[in-house]
Amino acid sequence: MKTKTVECFNTGQQLILASWLNAEGSRVDDLRFPPTPVNETDIYRLALKEINIDPAPEGNLVTSLAAGAGRLLLSDIEGRLPDWFGQHPSGQIIRGRSHEAQGKIQKSIGILPVELFQLNWATGAPGFIWPERYYACPVPGDDIIVITASVDTPDVHGYTDWALGWFPTTIHLTEYAGAILRTWWRTQLDEWNQQSWETIMHQGSIKESLALAWRNEVWRDL
Repeated sequence: MKTKTVECFNTGQQLILASWLNAEGSRVDDLRFPPTPVNETDIYRLALKEINIDPAPEGNLVTSLAAGAGRLLLSDIEGRLPDWFGQHPSGQIIRGRSHEAQGKIQKSIGILPVELFQLNWATGAPGFIWPERYYACPVPGDDIIVITASVDTPDVHGYTDWALGWFPTTIHLTEYAGAILRTWWRTQLDEWNQQSWETIMHQGSIKESLALAWRNEVWRDL
């Protein structure tokens, strides 16, 4: 698959995105986690380092390449993504999301992700939740939509944003976004018996009733 995203991003960042798009298992019709990168090179590893993406731990469901793609596609709305705040005993404010790479991502045109919905995986202590928000991101220069996930801390998957899967814009968004999200949830269920997420915190272009139907398809004993 040829991509034209070089028209939007700089060369290194284009390589990150193109390498993820060409990875085995990143397209909806052969989706799997983690996808298998093709043509791994030191060049895109350097490009990932330049936007503060560290290598993923071995066996991680989210690859550094998927995290890099997610960071690039969501950079224009970074201020609206989930973020966790805490306070150190010294009084210093601690954040779950790093914003240090923002100035390193420069594009010739903007990207306008569409929010699908945000769920809450679980509620711990009062006010302590595990949100995960999903977006549909158009890839500039290509007729492609990428579905991304965003959380407020890298504690679980090692990153706060990552690309999940992609499909052509000629395909119905709701149907194929659902296929990608159900595969993502089902993989976690299969890998470590992940319990069902609890609630919809906010609905975007995907209504709560449809998201709940997708959930019930994965966790059939609900």
